[in-house]
Amino acid sequence: MTFQAQTKRIEGVVEATESSAVPQLPAEDTLCGGLGMGTLNTDAVVAWLKQASGVSSTDALVSHFCHLESLNFHLFDACNQANIRINTLQKELQSVQVRCGLVEQALAPKHTMSLLLTFAYAGD
Repeated sequence: MTFQAQTKRIEGVVEATESSAVPQLPAEDTLCGGLGMGTLNTDAVVAWLKQASGVSSTDALVSHFCHLESLNFHLFDACNQANIRINTLQKELQSVQVRCGLVEQALAPKHTMSLLLTFAYAGD
């Protein structure tokens, strides 16, 4: 998949997520069963996830989120690979720029001499 295709795919997912009406997460007291942070009411969380995702079966819900996690990992990996490639290209560019500078410095005296000779003979 090309970089442009990946970008369009991600933009589509973001737009779809922003435009959909996701139910609000229940209050902390509901999720934690009034027991405070660190203890979640699993039934409340699963009910909210089912409502938010539109998936009614717990098995299907787990499978769906495993699939999403896999996609997320692949996107993360693709971003890392792209960053590695960008860093490699930046290093190559710097190397080419240095070599071009050296070539320009080496050619500058010859080019100057050639211009001087051209102007010197042009006057004859």
